[in-house]
Amino acid sequence: MSVKTNEEHLISQLLNETYGLVEKVGPVELSSLPDYFEKRNRQINFDDKSFLINHLLLSNIDCEKISLSKASDFFHIPMNGKDLHAPRNWGVFHEITLAMKSNENKLFRLKDWDETFYSVLMNSYQLNKEPIFFVENNEVYFILIEDGDTTLVREIENILMNENELLKTAA
Repeated sequence: MSVKTNEEHLISQLLNETYGLVEKVGPVELSSLPDYFEKRNRQINFDDKSFLINHLLLSNIDCEKISLSKASDFFHIPMNGKDLHAPRNWGVFHEITLAMKSNENKLFRLKDWDETFYSVLMNSYQLNKEPIFFVENNEVYFILIEDGDTTLVREIENILMNENELLKTAA
């Protein structure tokens, strides 16, 4: 009889625990997974939304579309039941406006652009998550993510970058 390696022992232990759990819980109906996805799809309205917006909704991240008033040249950002009005030629909003004009999909982490405004925003609106803005298809969106969630930031940047590449090849 040969001595089991650590990997073999670990795999054996995991299998035993898994089979023990299945015996306790009982068999799972095969239809439960499709039922789950059908139910989940009915909870989220995917009509005319981009891949990125759908991805955020499926990840339970609220995504607010930001309006730009042509009359006042202000972005209207809904935050905690209030509207923040930011001039489009001010700090990060100037860069957002440029991205819109150049038809570029791009992500903007507010704390990378203006630490003072970021601090005022966090304190004034009592935010416990990091505000992120992004431009997609000439529309501006606002999301709040867990502070320091670099994985999600990279995912969003990659999706936007891929969309930019598709725009270039389509032109």
